Amino acid sequence: MRKKHTITVNDKGQLIFLDHTKEELETEIALMQLGTNKISKCAKVLYQIRHLPKDVKINFAKEEKDLKTFIIEKQTLHAKRDLKNQKNTCISIKGQLRSKIFSRIKKTIKDLLLKQSTYRFANNRWVDSENLITVINAKTPDINQKSWRIWSRNGKWSGNSTEITVSVPLVHWYNHIYKKGLALVDGTFILDILEEAPDHYIVLAGKKGRGFSIEPCKAKINKNNKSLKWLKQV
Repeated sequence: MRKKHTITVNDKGQLIFLDHTKEELETEIALMQLGTNKISKCAKVLYQIRHLPKDVKINFAKEEKDLKTFIIEKQTLHAKRDLKNQKNTCISIKGQLRSKIFSRIKKTIKDLLLKQSTYRFANNRWVDSENLITVINAKTPDINQKSWRIWSRNGKWSGNSTEITVSVPLVHWYNHIYKKGLALVDGTFILDILEEAPDHYIVLAGKKGRGFSIEPCKAKINKNNKSLKWLKQV
């Protein structure tokens, strides 16, 4: 018909005629078998492929391959692509789940520090101070607080804004500290358990210093009454 039609192969190795319906092709093949030669070349291609002698070769992509080899190669290629897509999907789902878990643990830490801790936060009447809490997933536990001077809009009054930064291995902290009820002891945030004895824990905790400062120090927690006592720093 002097028009270019496209034939593709799907994942199952089936031929797809993009410019014809299945019914059209079957009708044309039936007419050809009845003796009519005025049918589309697509129908002729389909008929010839269905009735190929074993030794007939078809030219695909400028190199001669038998149809069976061509279809097997296509199936292998699509199988590899499907496997790669499945792996990418799996990684994506794991990443999303990991992100949700981390977000929940971070929110738990922020809520504990804001609602229950005895750490000092900025509270200025005449300036719009901020109290920020940043939680980082890290192997090495740490805690610190910094403050900076801010001014009111009219420039007459000054105050402070603060930021507490907590670094802990989030999942480990949640499973080994939070679930044991040791996240906050006497209003002090517990970063890690260093040693455990029958009657006490030796922990790393955020010790409140002068002003807004906080630093990690060793402490002892009595298991009976959950009281915290700071140990002398060497």
